[in-house]
Amino acid sequence: MTTKTTTAPDPQHNQGDVVHGFRVGDVTVTPEVRAVAYQLEHERTGARLIHLHAHDPENLFSISFPTPPSDDTGLPHILEHAVLGGSKRFPVREPFFELYKLSMATFINAMTFSDRTVYPVSSNVKKDLFNLAEVYVDAVFHPLLTNQTFRQEGHHLSPVDGAAANGTGNGATPAARPDLKITGVVYNEMKGEFSDPESRFDRTVSRELLPDTIYAHESGGDPESIPSLTYEQFTSFHATYYHPSNAYFMAYGDISLQEYCAFIDDHLNGFERRSLESRIGRQRRWDAPRSIEERHPIAADEPVAEKTYLSLVWLTGDVIDPVDTALMRVLSLALGGNEAAPLRKALVESKLGQDVTGLGSGAIGREGTFSVGLKGSETDRARSFEDLVTGTLGAIADDGIDPELIETAFSQAAFSYLEVQPAFPRHTLFRVMSTWTYGADPLTYLRMGAHLETSRERWREQPDIFSTLIRERLVDNPHRLRALMRPDHALQGELDRAEAARVRHATASLDAEAHAAMVVQAREVAKLSGTPNTPEQVASLPQLTLQDLPADLQRIATATTASEGFTLLRNDVLTNGVNYLSVDLSLVGLPEELWPFVPYYLDAMDKLGAGSDDYEAIARRKAAATGGVSASLAISSHTRQERGLLTSIRLGTKFLDHQTDDALAVVRQLLFEVSPRDADRLHDTLIQGRAGLRT
Repeated sequence: MTTKTTTAPDPQHNQGDVVHGFRVGDVTVTPEVRAVAYQLEHERTGARLIHLHAHDPENLFSISFPTPPSDDTGLPHILEHAVLGGSKRFPVREPFFELYKLSMATFINAMTFSDRTVYPVSSNVKKDLFNLAEVYVDAVFHPLLTNQTFRQEGHHLSPVDGAAANGTGNGATPAARPDLKITGVVYNEMKGEFSDPESRFDRTVSRELLPDTIYAHESGGDPESIPSLTYEQFTSFHATYYHPSNAYFMAYGDISLQEYCAFIDDHLNGFERRSLESRIGRQRRWDAPRSIEERHPIAADEPVAEKTYLSLVWLTGDVIDPVDTALMRVLSLALGGNEAAPLRKALVESKLGQDVTGLGSGAIGREGTFSVGLKGSETDRARSFEDLVTGTLGAIADDGIDPELIETAFSQAAFSYLEVQPAFPRHTLFRVMSTWTYGADPLTYLRMGAHLETSRERWREQPDIFSTLIRERLVDNPHRLRALMRPDHALQGELDRAEAARVRHATASLDAEAHAAMVVQAREVAKLSGTPNTPEQVASLPQLTLQDLPADLQRIATATTASEGFTLLRNDVLTNGVNYLSVDLSLVGLPEELWPFVPYYLDAMDKLGAGSDDYEAIARRKAAATGGVSASLAISSHTRQERGLLTSIRLGTKFLDHQTDDALAVVRQLLFEVSPRDADRLHDTLIQGRAGLRT
């Protein structure tokens, strides 16, 4: 983890200042991230910039664009891939793969969300960060976007026979007419996504819960719709949305604001401000709950028993309201945040499914959601599932939630809001972007410690606030969707036949010569994807030299102590009051016949009782005293031995300063006193494990 100082830098600029074409707006000291936040607008183009100036050598630079999809062709996703297929200054295919070889980057990637596309890079070396930013800025504003790149990343027809596709068969002759198939990087990626039942289910729920918004469309692309996307639509979308007037720049770290403004201003030459409407509409609320039924494909010889997914999902609020979001987060943790939480416990004990999935608050765009799901169920249990959930929620609202559970939930929420996580700059970016593109305060989710405390004060003033939320947002809320997805042996055949029909439709009008030309084009695309960049192309990318690297290594102070046969390593870094403990227990010498049971033992440590505490008591203690306890199998090598592996059980936990004694007591109990004697609970744990492996 990167060491960070405990205070923000002193502000260097004031509201109204103009810095290299950017006018400074709000200037805010933001102690939660130990930064000064500058909000700026580029006067000529309207580009927005937030700079979080902090004493952190890991700098991040990102460009984001609202990219609302209007259909299911996956246009935003395909464009995200394609802009990194070469640009005006850097005609290099997939430059971030080359940059990984040339860079000290801590992160390079691009991501398509449901309503925006984000291009972030980060590095601990300033010259490296600007090298990466140079390539990405040119990629998004000046991509080549050739037809070949569109076909490669999006969709094209290619011979089914790989030899013909690669030019080693006789498919180029007009008489051959090899069979064709639809292919493409994004097309194939999304076929994989849609083949995963849980991913398919989540996409269905989003579409049906928000049918009047852009979230009813698949920004990643539905394989059934991707082949209808045209090259003209593709280039038009880029021209519309990838413009500085629609750009949101963010920078984080110890590089100065002047340097960022000068860099960005230089790359916005040739652009002028223009009007662009990319705001996202809200979903109209329903007058009555709805239900849907979907299918997922399974193999012809696969049994259908307990392969059904069930879910209840509500629209609950607006994510740009941070206090409301915090209250719903605390409520979801109180209801389902640990194995003993009342809603989770009721679902597990009902035996209506093999495992609970997706329980808690969330968001789709700016719409707040709450969901409860089961996997490993049956279609005829849907009504019982809905009655169980609504009935349990109603009873909890009537009886009230144990204040101890609420306190525990606040403690759990504090971890997620206060924790200095690995890849901290990237997590900070995502928090800023969660409100910024909706026209709300971009610093909202950087202040969640304060918002969480405001939520706690509301609870103290209104002890029944969570009962009220259960009734208003869940039990009595008509915007509720009951979703069911069942297995179907015939579905894969239907999908395959539909795909074949799309191919026939696309090729029906082709004569022999045109068909042969299609094969030749496919070979050109295959050649493009298989041809490495030339040395000249790679040389066009900005390079690091030894002189650009820091002269000294960053060192994290580590103290080593020995006690009762154990070696303790203590690393002193700033963690915002969160302590992390990792304990390794060697398994060297474990009898061979016991190895198959190690995964079940790890599950037992997570879900069974320990010592005199049953699973409910230990679950409550874990939730109250820690930010979670994990148990996993660790396999590593020895620094002083060339051969052999070290195997161990690794127990990890995190806890706040004031929880140390209670947290260590829980860890000790789990390490040495796990009890497998609760046969019913052990059976539930095994069933849940099996459901996870099936998925």
